[in-house]
Amino acid sequence: MIAAGLRELVYAPKAYMWHAGPLAGSSASLNDILSACEDMPAIDGAPPGWACFGQHVDDSAGVASSQSVIQYIMGAIQVTYSCKMTRWDKVLGYTVTVHDYEDFSTATLSCKPIIEAAINRHIRSKGEPVLTHKNPYPSDLKTRLSKGITPDPNSPEYKPYIAMQLECRSLLGLLIWVSEAYPQIKYVVNFACAYMAEPSLSVYIVAKIALQHIYWQPLSVTWGGPGCKSLEAVETLPLPFTVDGYVNYGLMAFSDSNVDTPSISGTLIMLAGGAILMLSQRQHLVSPDSHTSEVAAAGTCVDHITTIRHILQEMHCPQLFPTQIYLDSLSTFYVAADKQSVRRSQHNMRRIAVLNQARENGESTPIHVPEKHMAADGLTKPIPRTPRLLHLTMTHNCTPAAASGS
Repeated sequence: MIAAGLRELVYAPKAYMWHAGPLAGSSASLNDILSACEDMPAIDGAPPGWACFGQHVDDSAGVASSQSVIQYIMGAIQVTYSCKMTRWDKVLGYTVTVHDYEDFSTATLSCKPIIEAAINRHIRSKGEPVLTHKNPYPSDLKTRLSKGITPDPNSPEYKPYIAMQLECRSLLGLLIWVSEAYPQIKYVVNFACAYMAEPSLSVYIVAKIALQHIYWQPLSVTWGGPGCKSLEAVETLPLPFTVDGYVNYGLMAFSDSNVDTPSISGTLIMLAGGAILMLSQRQHLVSPDSHTSEVAAAGTCVDHITTIRHILQEMHCPQLFPTQIYLDSLSTFYVAADKQSVRRSQHNMRRIAVLNQARENGESTPIHVPEKHMAADGLTKPIPRTPRLLHLTMTHNCTPAAASGS
């Protein structure tokens, strides 16, 4: 990779950037770099331009400013390794679909053949009908799931039960991977995986509900759209869901939590109009109150935001303004916005210090939003269909009709 002129990003191992042209080695923005490369002749045989891609084992996905840049990089790599370009199809099992319009482009990520194969294995092969589920989980999710009780090894039910558990674990493992393309199932998959060691039949049923939901409603995240000209940070943004038709293409985040056993952190990070990271994570320690849980979740969000900001800056997408982090907890907002607000939260001082340092360093700025506009809410607990569909219009960069599957 180095011999091909590729530079590994400091904040993203196995991610590489290539740049040749008059602004090579400078801190110029990507827009300025691309403008300077227009109609320029090759420099020492290298076409002027820019490229960036990530590597996974023997596959990689990336983007380049021109076809000549792609051919140049491939030619340099083929001196040592054999490689081929498959356009956007079936990269790591996913399919990336790019639509080029007159003034803008969009990209979506999907894996419909994988879902079809899973439906055949876990439902059709067992003689079960493929049901339509409007929601990715049942309304009684929290009370339905339980740890499995293995029958006696001498019982005739033992082998079928063990086989069911193996199928359940296999499906849950697949859904973890599939949820990267269809993050609307992130919460239910995380919740069900808590029982992966000893899953009961109810866990398997819930996993199949999530699978059938994305089979009938395979809503993918869309990145890009009209007005998406840059990934640079902007100074001010309207609050989420307050301006009809407005799409923020810059970097922003939502942080939420739910005090449960254990507490759940929900992190949603958006870029280019769609979600690039949706996390539903169980907190390792029991939180004594909702404020402690919210602060822990906000710290997780800040950690990811900081890394992503530096990756973007390495890719020549300057982040000169803080990234907005939306919080629906007033107590967390107060301590994140002003360290003098920390009074009864002394036991949280170290976690709150992270939030304050990120704000003081210009990495992030906390903004309070009402609960109905907290797009990460569905990553921490089951929510009603109406707010869930509203949040999908934000996370998946889609219309209300597309969110509802109509």
